[in-house]
Amino acid sequence: NTGIYIQDKKTHSLNPDSKKILFKNNSELWMSPLPKKEYARGDFIHLNYNLLFNEKIKNNFAVYIQFLSDSNKILFQGDHCLEQSFFIKGEIIQKDIFIEIPKQLTCSGKIKLCMGLWIPSENKVLKTKSDLPKIINGHVLDELTLLST
Repeated sequence: NTGIYIQDKKTHSLNPDSKKILFKNNSELWMSPLPKKEYARGDFIHLNYNLLFNEKIKNNFAVYIQFLSDSNKILFQGDHCLEQSFFIKGEIIQKDIFIEIPKQLTCSGKIKLCMGLWIPSENKVLKTKSDLPKIINGHVLDELTLLST
């Protein structure tokens, strides 16, 4: 099992080095660069991201985080729901997430980090209007190297 730990923070600013995904519902997801680029099995990957809501919106979605191989196979993931029922215009939600790399993972090398929003009740991914590279249903926000030892 992959361990996932989430910490919520209130913030009023966004990291200017973040990569941004724009959604057609006028929400934005900003992810800060990974604090390091090389990891071993069993390590925790620390992700910091912000969601900005540009209008009042009902929360019926979840965040998906996928770690993909070179052939775009999902190796492991860190999907999670957001706790609030509604988000108000201008609200920024910051998340610090720690996702454990499975110890039983057999591959090594480059791994792509993809993120997006989806509606679990409809099993539908939220459409985006972002220029970032897109793979499967998400946008590539960073890459890491999984060490072979």
